[in-house]
Amino acid sequence: MRTIVPVISLLLACGGQFACGGRSGAGPAERPAPAAPTGDSGSDSGAPAPDEPTEPTDIDLLSLDGAATRFSAHRAPVTVVALWATYCAPCLRELSLIEALHARYRDDDDVTVLLVSVDDMDEDSRATITRLLREKSMTVPALIDPRHQLIDRLAPRDSSGKPYRALPMLVVIDRRFRLRRALDLAHLVNDAAFVGAIAPLVEAARRGEDVPPDEPYEPPLGSGFIGKRTITLTVENLEPENIGRYVPSLRSQLTAMYPDLHDHQISMLLAEIEARLRAQGSGTFKIDIPPGHTGAH
Repeated sequence: MRTIVPVISLLLACGGQFACGGRSGAGPAERPAPAAPTGDSGSDSGAPAPDEPTEPTDIDLLSLDGAATRFSAHRAPVTVVALWATYCAPCLRELSLIEALHARYRDDDDVTVLLVSVDDMDEDSRATITRLLREKSMTVPALIDPRHQLIDRLAPRDSSGKPYRALPMLVVIDRRFRLRRALDLAHLVNDAAFVGAIAPLVEAARRGEDVPPDEPYEPPLGSGFIGKRTITLTVENLEPENIGRYVPSLRSQLTAMYPDLHDHQISMLLAEIEARLRAQGSGTFKIDIPPGHTGAH
């Protein structure tokens, strides 16, 4: 009798698109970031220098009801953008602090605070965002960056010029689109400390102070949570009676691929994979990987 060997393969997809958790334990980022991809000449006179930051005109966003809008339509002389995602645990902890920051500047005509999600643009994501904000009684204006145009415009650049999509990320933008970033606010656990950390960046932007030249950003090791990830699972020649035998063999692969996941998270993933296999059988399908911990938070 010919033995049919089952084939189960895992393919990492979208891993590391976002680093959730930013830097840890260093205080607000007083290495203000550039208006990438251009630089800042620091000159306020005459026509803009070739490397002077200019406001982008093509950043498309969505409202929570799915309506198209532009970032420029929501700008103020000083714009504070809080970038987040529903799958980023530090982002969720920071939501109430963002609301406090919005309350601090609610009646200030020169300052606006925006909460911008980098979640997918599908209806389920919008529904999840809406539910979370309603549960937390959020009143800060909320938008979605479905194509990641805004986060890529605001993110720091590494030595190769690639944007580093840290989450959560807070960016203060002045009239000339010069950027001041805060990537490491996890240690600030109350409204007063959070607002107190951001207020100097807002006031510097209000005064139009120059921003020091940016340096290539080097993400720290063990920077905390990891963003949204997906694996593609391909299964061939696996008989239904063997599913319970072969699924546990994936544990070592998942553990090696995602060392930030706890044992119970791996077990939950294996249970999901087994349920999908029993429902679908052989074929190819995708499994979302949850955020994990590396010990920084």
